[in-house]
Amino acid sequence: MAYTKIYSIPFSSLDGFNYEVEIYREGESNTKVQTLTGGKNTFIVDINDDDFLYTPIRSSGATLKIVGGDYLRDLFSTSYQKHFVNLSVSGTSIWKGFIVPDVYSQDYDNTLFEFEIECVSCLASLEYIDFAWDESQISLYDLIRLCLDKSRVNDVGSKFDAYYMDSYNNLNLKGMYVSTSNFFDEEGKAMNLKECLEEVCKFFNWTLYDSMPAPKFIDVDYLLKCVEDGATEYTMTDLYTGK
Repeated sequence: MAYTKIYSIPFSSLDGFNYEVEIYREGESNTKVQTLTGGKNTFIVDINDDDFLYTPIRSSGATLKIVGGDYLRDLFSTSYQKHFVNLSVSGTSIWKGFIVPDVYSQDYDNTLFEFEIECVSCLASLEYIDFAWDESQISLYDLIRLCLDKSRVNDVGSKFDAYYMDSYNNLNLKGMYVSTSNFFDEEGKAMNLKECLEEVCKFFNWTLYDSMPAPKFIDVDYLLKCVEDGATEYTMTDLYTGK
């Protein structure tokens, strides 16, 4: 289901860049876009900086601050992908995610107050979507694509690609298949898509960086070896084109 823009929060950084936070609602149509006022430190991205070097996925969250006298109750739902948040600078998307259901704070003591709305990145939202596939096997390429597509990262704003560090000499993800039974427990309960993506990353010794404008699957050991060898560049393969 498509998203429709409902709110715009423009703001400028101290170094003079013009940013815009856009909020979209799933399924909305013919809605007039309202401009809201951002609070102090309008949008803060918090990246998972776990000290463990081989963390499979380093996703991110964000805090959006809005000043006003409206409770904006329409922004809260029970769905993790109901309200899409797109942060852009000069028209280019640099962060995408969703408003976390019913997680917010405000000062009720004043007529004019500041909202703090918590968000999760598109990839982080995969924790709330279960794996489903119609066939008994799935290629690792299709599994990764399934996760990226279900994250809805390309539903709004400028398109994001995804890249992986090809340290295995022409890695053929489309030719590697696994049984879909691996993603269900003994009682038939499906793993969520974030867990599925983590298993792929563990297999290849990858860490998925929730970076923009493109998520990147990095082989940390290979990257460190490149640095030790004095290399200033390393090869990244486009997941979608294979080039």
